[in-house]
Amino acid sequence: MDDVARLCEHMFEQRPQSDALPSVRVGTFVKIGIRGERFWCCVKSTRGDGALLGVVDNDLLKSPWRRGEEIVLQRNHVLETAEPTDELTFRNLVTGLAL
Repeated sequence: MDDVARLCEHMFEQRPQSDALPSVRVGTFVKIGIRGERFWCCVKSTRGDGALLGVVDNDLLKSPWRRGEEIVLQRNHVLETAEPTDELTFRNLVTGLAL
């Protein structure tokens, strides 16, 4: 493995440049990927430079972060978003399918 491949392995995945940057605000859940592992963070705040402060929502296997730890992200690292209200919709869907 060359140096560039080794470096890329330890960098956050990025959205395709052709995709619009997602709408993200405090409380939005964002899916992030690094080291072949994807996980959710809850956006705690946005900085003046556009960076996001996220709180990790999972214990990770391939990265040192644990649930509750804060990480700094860029909007181009956001692979997917979910709003807190999406959880209620999902729960209702699962309940309906379980009947």
